Amino acid sequence: MVHRVLGPSDAVIGGVIYTSSAEFLPVLPILGFVHQREGSLFRFDVFLPRHVRASYELTPRVHGALGIETAGNTWVVQMAQAERRARRAGGSIFAELELGATRIVQVQVRLGMSVDRYTFPAQPGGEPREQPLRAAAFAQLAVVIAP
Repeated sequence: MVHRVLGPSDAVIGGVIYTSSAEFLPVLPILGFVHQREGSLFRFDVFLPRHVRASYELTPRVHGALGIETAGNTWVVQMAQAERRARRAGGSIFAELELGATRIVQVQVRLGMSVDRYTFPAQPGGEPREQPLRAAAFAQLAVVIAP
């Protein structure tokens, strides 16, 4: 990634990201914008085509965030001696709370709602089956250790 500072509060970021679950290419371009005034507890970032997020430092060890993310991936399904691909595309809206347990250990909790559409491979001689959009609530817990 390459970043360019635009001023005391803003920066743009460009680069590429490798993702093994990408729907089209394993290497995706990314373009981002970050806004945070010096000393501000509020940060806003946009990383296209992936997410928009606003975060706030509640205390020096606790951060909260609201965001929207897109998602898409493809996986292989074994059907009648042949491998076929199934796909998922959609997005989610979430609220996140991050607690700095120690200097190197962070606990992250994310709650949200995802809306996804699944496309399943066709049976031999048939058409792929596309499911309607479906909403589902989710909860995630992550422990991040970063020196």
